[in-house]
Amino acid sequence: MTVQPTSLEAYTGLLYKLGDKQQQILNIIQTHPNMSDNDLLRYLRHIDPYSHWETSKITGRRNELHNMELILDNGEKIDRLTGQRVMKWIKA
Repeated sequence: MTVQPTSLEAYTGLLYKLGDKQQQILNIIQTHPNMSDNDLLRYLRHIDPYSHWETSKITGRRNELHNMELILDNGEKIDRLTGQRVMKWIKA
């Protein structure tokens, strides 16, 4: 028997009650795969310049999503602004 993607998403939604910030990070990673924590921070500050997003909030919510296995590490890339190697993330 094959499980439909929509059924799996509904099950995941019941299994994990996500907070607003977790859901926001998950939605961004789903629509913009392979973003790093730095990319997420820049994106969130771009869409809402008055938001209070900080690096620690991004990494905290992203770690929670990773621990719940809702997102996966998809390797590394070079950050376009810092030149540092960073992890990129995709939805599981």
